[in-house]
Amino acid sequence: MVRRLNPAATFHREQVEAREFDLVDIAESALRLHDVKLRRHGITVERNFRSPVASYGFGSKILQVFSNLILNAVAAVPAESDRLSICVEVQGESVQVTIADNGEGISDEFAAQLLNLT
Repeated sequence: MVRRLNPAATFHREQVEAREFDLVDIAESALRLHDVKLRRHGITVERNFRSPVASYGFGSKILQVFSNLILNAVAAVPAESDRLSICVEVQGESVQVTIADNGEGISDEFAAQLLNLT
């Protein structure tokens, strides 16, 4: 039996050097990786992006971040109205990526500790 590899699987290989990649492709790959889980939990995904959005760096690391945020959303969204939104937008010479859900969010007490590195 011959199986075609999911294009997202190629991002799992460790990159040894930074290179150009499309952030929209990375976002779509992360969604494909978790498609079954998203559908099983009844999560509606809203995509707000236009391809391509070129960036330079380590695409495999960005995929890992997107993947973790999607999995966090799966765990956090309320069962009655599961929603996940992914937005990739160019703002001048920068790119803003937003991955949002309608879960409760992080408590103020814990949020204050998140970036406290001392």
